[in-house]
Amino acid sequence: GDHRDLHYFPTRRSSDLSPDGGFLFCAVYDSSEIATIDTHRMAVIARTPTDPYPVGMDINSDGSRLCVTAQSHHGGGGNSVNIYSLKYNGAPVVAALSKP
Repeated sequence: GDHRDLHYFPTRRSSDLSPDGGFLFCAVYDSSEIATIDTHRMAVIARTPTDPYPVGMDINSDGSRLCVTAQSHHGGGGNSVNIYSLKYNGAPVVAALSKP
């Protein structure tokens, strides 16, 4: 994969880098998922479902937690904050992105 893989996320609302810069996490609005991108290969390595209409995110300073906010859309979905545990199994592979 290369940077052209990233065009698959035209409704990306926000993104954040892991502290080491090795991974980019993107909140994808229309598909209600978090895309994880290996920045060394510029390839999507995971797609994780999240609450509908994710719009914001932040990673804590040690890279162990990812917070994702979701909004409602036309009275449905979202209005939530999800906190994910990030587990790295050596670089540059993400072993898990899941709700703790």
